[in-house]
Amino acid sequence: MSRWRSLRAGVHLRHAGRRYTRSDGGDSLPPYTVADARLGAGVSGAGWAARFSLRLDNLMDARYSVTPRFPMPPRHLRAALALSFL
Repeated sequence: MSRWRSLRAGVHLRHAGRRYTRSDGGDSLPPYTVADARLGAGVSGAGWAARFSLRLDNLMDARYSVTPRFPMPPRHLRAALALSFL
């Protein structure tokens, strides 16, 4: 018989203000705010355990760069499964 061990959910919000890319302050990158959402669950049975997780990065599909000329990825989903045998 298996049983649920845990259920997790969360939102991660990060913000960066304007960043200057030259020491004379001539060029800068605009500010950005990005949100990520996470959901995970764990289940276990006799001699095994499993963790499932889903993560949606860049929830609002923000267009931003951390360094000049290298845009960050658009909204994307990540999934993971971890198995343990005890």
